[in-house]
Amino acid sequence: MPEETAQILRTRYVRHDGIESEDTGQEVLVYLPGGDRTLYLNDTAAIVWRLCSGEHSGEEIAEMLEEAYPDAAATIRDEVAATLRGLADQQLVEARD
Repeated sequence: MPEETAQILRTRYVRHDGIESEDTGQEVLVYLPGGDRTLYLNDTAAIVWRLCSGEHSGEEIAEMLEEAYPDAAATIRDEVAATLRGLADQQLVEARD
């Protein structure tokens, strides 16, 4: 596992205050800062988003998803890391110490 991925998975993330989102039960819509774009999260990304409370590390989130989706366990850690990286790059979540 690349060091960047390992670091992301060791980190706990929290959603930025002021980011608006709408959970329809089937999908999550995140309204990007500036109000001119909306991000539609797929199932995996929606679960990751919901769990970005600062309580769970990326590793813990990946473990929860591996339990829920054992057939996809081989790719889940990379997907969680990529999702967290993408959310952080768009300034929707931040690392919590």
